[in-house]
Amino acid sequence: MAASSEYLVRFALALLLAFGPAGWSAARAAPEPAGNPALTARVNGVNSAAATSRALRIERLELDVKLHGSIAQTIVTAQFANPGSETLEGNFMLALPAGSVVTGYALDVRGAMADGVLVDQRQGRLAYEARVRAGIDPGLAEVSRDNVFSTRIFPIPPRGGRTIRLRFATPLDPEDGYVLPLRSGDAVGQVALSIEASGIAAAPRLRLPAGLSA
Repeated sequence: MAASSEYLVRFALALLLAFGPAGWSAARAAPEPAGNPALTARVNGVNSAAATSRALRIERLELDVKLHGSIAQTIVTAQFANPGSETLEGNFMLALPAGSVVTGYALDVRGAMADGVLVDQRQGRLAYEARVRAGIDPGLAEVSRDNVFSTRIFPIPPRGGRTIRLRFATPLDPEDGYVLPLRSGDAVGQVALSIEASGIAAAPRLRLPAGLSA
């Protein structure tokens, strides 16, 4: 029963972006990123140390937080830029606030944002790898049991970019309120923060991480 329960929990957290009749997803445990958010890249999706690239960067990060009563709804939009000459696969990681539940994920495809769907874990992994080998636009998103969201995007073309959008809901802590654990890591080109509050008695207090000013 324990193994079965774990599978059901992990499946419920596996969020998938699918194009066409087939889909893909996985929900394996992800390590805590050194920076938050964190972004790594591999040349042509090859999983080897030699294929690791430093060319990919976060060009713009938008955080849209809506507080209503005891719940926060957050939309994170991240734009990636590849100024290099090689096709890359990006791996974006974001540690979420405690208790958060992912409610949506989208990836840009031909100029429009395509929403994700949920599928079986094994089917998702196989379909994603098949699409990478075929050079078709796949995006795989998952949430670990440590509440770390990660997504793999391929391809990110030379001198081009891609955009993802993540939505999640968070219960507000009675003492700490809403805490998004941003930490210094790789440089981010631009950061935009929007906060809207309703159904509360007083205006919220805002504390930004080091290096950001409002």
